[in-house]
Amino acid sequence: MKRRIILVIFAFLILHFTFIIGLQAQDTWEHEYDPFNMDGYGGEDVVKCSDGGYAFNGSCYLEDQWNPGYYLEYCGFTMKTDSNGIIEWVKKDTVSFTSLNQGSALVQTSDGGFITAVIPWLSGQGALIKRDADGNREWTINPDMWVYSLDSTSDGNVIAAGAGSSGDLKKISLGGSILWEKPTPGIFYSVSESSDGGLLTAGWYSQSSVDVYISKSDSNGDSLWTRTYDSSGDDEGKCIFETSTGEIIVVGRFDWSTGFIWKLNQSGGTLDLEIVDTNIGWAIWCANEYIDNSIITWGNGPNHVARFNRFNIDLNYIDTMPSSCSAGDKAFIVEGEYLIFCKWPNITITKTIFDSVAVDENIPPQFNLVSLTNYPNPFNPSTKISYYIDQSGFVKISIYNVRGQKIKTLIDEYKHRGSYNVDWNGKNNDNQVVGSGVYFVNLSANSRIQETHKIILMK
Repeated sequence: MKRRIILVIFAFLILHFTFIIGLQAQDTWEHEYDPFNMDGYGGEDVVKCSDGGYAFNGSCYLEDQWNPGYYLEYCGFTMKTDSNGIIEWVKKDTVSFTSLNQGSALVQTSDGGFITAVIPWLSGQGALIKRDADGNREWTINPDMWVYSLDSTSDGNVIAAGAGSSGDLKKISLGGSILWEKPTPGIFYSVSESSDGGLLTAGWYSQSSVDVYISKSDSNGDSLWTRTYDSSGDDEGKCIFETSTGEIIVVGRFDWSTGFIWKLNQSGGTLDLEIVDTNIGWAIWCANEYIDNSIITWGNGPNHVARFNRFNIDLNYIDTMPSSCSAGDKAFIVEGEYLIFCKWPNITITKTIFDSVAVDENIPPQFNLVSLTNYPNPFNPSTKISYYIDQSGFVKISIYNVRGQKIKTLIDEYKHRGSYNVDWNGKNNDNQVVGSGVYFVNLSANSRIQETHKIILMK
């Protein structure tokens, strides 16, 4: 009896530690693929599949060895792997009406299949290709647009966004019918369905210059609001998504010189707009929410080396994960925890977790001396906030309540070294008077928190 109890305990301990080790194991891998014996490959999009595997959309090419720069073949492809990155099937996305094309977007459909998009490599028409779960082609259509982004909708259909002569936003049925199309003034690079069934889009449109253009429409594609931003150069929104707390995040670039992160509420009101320091990244191509509610971005850093950057919920820079990738490589954040990036020319796909590395030479300089005061304190109804910075840079001053919620942004702009004053009238970002109590003034410089000061509103 005693021996049986010992064996039971021993077996329990083995199972327990096996379970713990399994929880702690990092489900990461790296594979190099060359399924078609081509000269080069590039990844364009990735989705986590309903069976736990992954699907990839990209391009492959075969170059004429006697005529460099002349391609004998250039086409999109779709590849399905298991959860460990082992290929289950891979297909070329060739279309008869576009001889040279490249992959541009991918989505898994509600029936377990896939719709992939290709656009012409040089000129011509784009296409949408529907495949079943085993990769068998079911239909191919010309949607009369170049599709740059796809997303499945809660009613089982698919939204396509991009650039078209008759519409830049279209709803496609699983049978390949266009259910509706909406012309817009801009070109969309990203579309995603919001939690209320609306459609979020980000891209650009051109007036006197190229401006960031973002919008939200209802489930029928009718516009609810639009927002634009002009930095005086050529600007683009590259990616848009909704966070787990219902906020909208848009990332992109301003005039090929700096990246940006724009946070809005569901009504399109600006909650925060961070211009990323060029030492961190001068363009952001995509982003997503990470497991700890931080925001992971992928884009170009110093010396044209692509890398991941992480920002907290207030969009303050935290740390960096450098990579060996170049600006042309693609990366994606999946499952809220894992990062997948695709590297040219023989496509290497890596699944990993964020592993921050200190890169001191790439981090903006610390502000050696800052001061932050206010008078009067306590105050009613307004107070003057005084601050000093000893280096020039981007400065943000915000007011927080005792629950850590940002209620007002007072300053968000570039400032030269020196002393400044700004008044707070006791109102929030919606111009509503806040109640009596303790509040905190936070000063951050170049996205790095430097000083916090307690103030008291007493009525």
